[in-house]
Amino acid sequence: MTPLELLYEKPGLPSFGLPAPLATTVHSRSLTAMVILPPPDRPAVAGSPSVSILEKTLRSLSVFTMLMTVPQVLAIWVGRDAHNVSLLSWAAYLLSACLWFVYGMRKRDKTIYLACVGWILLDAAIVIGVVIYG
Repeated sequence: MTPLELLYEKPGLPSFGLPAPLATTVHSRSLTAMVILPPPDRPAVAGSPSVSILEKTLRSLSVFTMLMTVPQVLAIWVGRDAHNVSLLSWAAYLLSACLWFVYGMRKRDKTIYLACVGWILLDAAIVIGVVIYG
């Protein structure tokens, strides 16, 4: 259970002048601590507007790099030639995309797992093409 989930399950905790629910007490065997969280609609870190710019840039770059991979897929499947394409490299990229997909799903981060769907499809197309035409 996350600290944020704890907040919503224990109403009536002291808010220390902060809009409720923003404070909770976390207990463990050796430690009791008061955790004060930022409001859900406010950034947790000062300067977060740059994070949104970074996220937009990363999303754009993800689409751009996927588009830059399409010519490799077409060269293999249309040209029926994959003799100069490394199976080891593209298999590693495919494995990495699969692991990132699992990670994104566990974190419930659409930015990660949706991009990985595209990468898995492209990498798999290249790996299969190398196996067939390589």
